[in-house]
Amino acid sequence: MKTQTNGRFRMWRNMLATGALGLMLAACAGGDRQIVTASAPVSLAPGNTIAVMPFDNLTNSEEAGQVASYLAVSALRATTGLAVQPESNVTQTYDSLASENAATSAVGAHSTVSARQLGEILGVQYVLTGSVSEYGYQYGLREEPSVSMNMRLVDISDGSIVWTASSGIVGQGTFARDSVSIIAQRLVNQMVANMTRTKTGN
Repeated sequence: MKTQTNGRFRMWRNMLATGALGLMLAACAGGDRQIVTASAPVSLAPGNTIAVMPFDNLTNSEEAGQVASYLAVSALRATTGLAVQPESNVTQTYDSLASENAATSAVGAHSTVSARQLGEILGVQYVLTGSVSEYGYQYGLREEPSVSMNMRLVDISDGSIVWTASSGIVGQGTFARDSVSIIAQRLVNQMVANMTRTKTGN
C-alpha cells in the first residue's frame, strides 16, 4: 500500500512540474504586447526629402529621445526610398535655432523649435517628430521592457500634420530577456512601416 501511495505521489509531482514548465515556456513564447493607433499612411514619392527632428524625452531615461530619433532615421533609410537628412546636419541646425529662439524669447519663457521652422532651414519637404513617454522596465515578476512613443509627420509646405501615430510595446521578460533598445527598434520599425505608402510612378 505504501509503495502504491509513493507511486501516485511521484506521478502527481511530475505532472505538476511538467505543467509549471509548460506555463513558463508559454509565457516566454507569448511574444510582444503592442498597441498601435495611427492615421492612414501617407503617399510619398521616392526621393522626397525628410528630416527627423530630435524627439522630446518625457521619461526618466536621459537618452530615450535621442535613441528614438536615431532609430527612426535608420528605419527610414532601410525601408523607404526617401532622402533622409544626415543626423549631424539636423542636430547642428536644431541646436542653432534653439539658441537663437532662446536669445529672442522673453525671460522665463520656454523656447521651442517648430518642425516647420527646422524643415524650412534644412530645405526638406517633410519633418518627422515625436516624443517618448515610456522607456524602461516594468518591474515585477518578469521585469518586462516597455516603450511608448508618438510620432507626427509634418508637411513643411503648409505646416500641417499629415500623419500621426501613438504606440506602445511591452516585450518579454524573465527567460527571453528582451532589452529596452531591442523592443524600441521593433516599435519604431513598425511605426515607420505604417507611415509610408511609397508611390511607384504615375
